[in-house]
Amino acid sequence: MCEPCDMYGKDGDYWYFNPENYARRIYKWRKTATETTVAGENPSAEPGDASLIGAMGAMQTATIDMKVLDPERYAEQVKEEGKTFRGLAQVVTLEEAQKMMEICWPITAMTCACRRMTKALKDEENFTCMGMGPGMYKWERWPQIYHGGVQFLTPDEAKDYLVKLNKMGLVHIAETHGAPYTGGICNCEMPLCGQLRARLEHNVPYVVKKGHFVAQIDPDTCNGCLHCMGRCHFDALRIHSGTRKVVVDAFKCFGCGNCRYPCHVDAITMAERTTLPTVKDMW
Repeated sequence: MCEPCDMYGKDGDYWYFNPENYARRIYKWRKTATETTVAGENPSAEPGDASLIGAMGAMQTATIDMKVLDPERYAEQVKEEGKTFRGLAQVVTLEEAQKMMEICWPITAMTCACRRMTKALKDEENFTCMGMGPGMYKWERWPQIYHGGVQFLTPDEAKDYLVKLNKMGLVHIAETHGAPYTGGICNCEMPLCGQLRARLEHNVPYVVKKGHFVAQIDPDTCNGCLHCMGRCHFDALRIHSGTRKVVVDAFKCFGCGNCRYPCHVDAITMAERTTLPTVKDMW
């Protein structure tokens, strides 16, 4: 397992499959009558009893900024959560991203800042990223981040949405907004994605971690069509000079699984990184 999974995972599973990582603790801290009086507000909901689903107004009155009201309590939270990763992003496969849709709520489609800046895409052509978690109920507070608004999705709609983006050849990246709280999935590509460029072109460590899988190609099944090579964002596929078939450079593979989609003979599978001795510690 990678270091974030050791720190933020649960029951030996990956950190992004831990349901506890999908809601910031601030949404569990409710104002008491005393705290409400101090803040100078009149509560519209009973403290500690607001449902996240369909309760935007209740959360706005029932949640509290602990940094301002109780600095000591906020400092303790930062101490517990800070550890190593203040921000965390890791490549995931389509199947992993779809599994995440069964855990988080709410789920939204949103525009991609990287694609907007690099290609000047119009908002209606740029809904390729996803926002997740209770923070989506307050997206209007940051209009420049959520440029073009958001589109709320059901879990099934979100899964279909990810399939569409995967067919476009985009890489799925699970992201935290203050580790370990998972806040979105970036679906982007080289060279447009700022995170991927920072890792691949400038070797900035931990901007994007490699995924938990590595692609493997069966030489007996591969027919040498080379369609998979056009899908790799990481320069991890090459042509074997002898067989003229595709082989994987495991040291470069980030485990996105994008190369599988155009393979009509099912020659490509995904192996757990930890089962491969040469790259098991390369994240």
